[in-house]
Amino acid sequence: MEVQCHPISTAPGTTALLRAFLEPAVADTASLRRWYGSEPFGFGWAKSAPELSSEHRDKLAALLLDQAERFGAGDAARENIEHLRNGAAAVVTGQQVALFGGPLLTILKAATAIRKAQDASAVTGRKYVPVFWLASEDHDLAEVDQISLLTKTELETLKLGLDPARPVPVGSLRVDGDTEAGWAKLDAAIERASELIGWGPVSDLLRECYAQPGTTLAQGYGRLISAVFAEFGLVVLDASSRGFHELGAPVFRAAIEHAGALETALLERSEELTARGYHAQVLVSPGHSLLFLLDAETGARQPLRRIENDAWKAGGQTYSTEELLAILESSPERLSPNALLRPVFQDAILPTAAYIG
Repeated sequence: MEVQCHPISTAPGTTALLRAFLEPAVADTASLRRWYGSEPFGFGWAKSAPELSSEHRDKLAALLLDQAERFGAGDAARENIEHLRNGAAAVVTGQQVALFGGPLLTILKAATAIRKAQDASAVTGRKYVPVFWLASEDHDLAEVDQISLLTKTELETLKLGLDPARPVPVGSLRVDGDTEAGWAKLDAAIERASELIGWGPVSDLLRECYAQPGTTLAQGYGRLISAVFAEFGLVVLDASSRGFHELGAPVFRAAIEHAGALETALLERSEELTARGYHAQVLVSPGHSLLFLLDAETGARQPLRRIENDAWKAGGQTYSTEELLAILESSPERLSPNALLRPVFQDAILPTAAYIG
């Protein structure tokens, strides 16, 4: 077998910014270092891992241990949670809670986080722990209610056909749809996935993780990823609960109180990128915010937008800034970060040294 190595620029669909980041010799290195502080293949990131208070770490460990119990995590993950309590840093990755584990890149991302944590521990002498962040607060159901598997001739996509009445966070949806017909669809999907995979231990694992009464997309996914990487102590985290939102509440407060300044900064960064020949990384419109709000009655996840006179709107409801801050104080779990704010929210909760996207 002949092995060939090609530069990233030969891969179809790569962006100019990604190529510059991975091939800095041909890029505007000064700008790249302002936007990305560390070299892509070095360990500079491991030399400045953040610190958190012991009180914060105790709360974090308690929440993670509770989830470890519900995900069926093994001893290695529990040991790593104790390492986080006692000062370890985290190498974090994550993915949407797609059916049966989702695309194969999920496995690659988790394995990379594990290896990076191992290498950083060896290089620095400080303990680094791999953490897998479940993106359970997203409401794009079409993206996660499916998995594509190989047949002998093509890709076959399996779907549960979940159909909630409103755009709620996908992690909370039961995989059986809370109906007998939904349970039959789930059973058929597990059977067909098992047939395509080849009926091995993974097939038994799918049924064990997903075919328990009341299982949600987040629970099934968390059990599966915990089991697959049990030997390596991968810590699985679902941050949708009140406890994690309380730990990350300062991020939500800043996003509310400084929404205008954040919008301006995002627009300026987009202009800077395009002026240097790259594309804007995010689309920001007037009134843009970094937050969603969960409706108190329906649980629908609705984008928060700023309107005139220091007011905000989510769905058909209008709020003042003071009312949003009151919601944050009393019910922080109702505030939800968008994709831009999620890494900042994550870093407020975890001692994140590196994130693998």
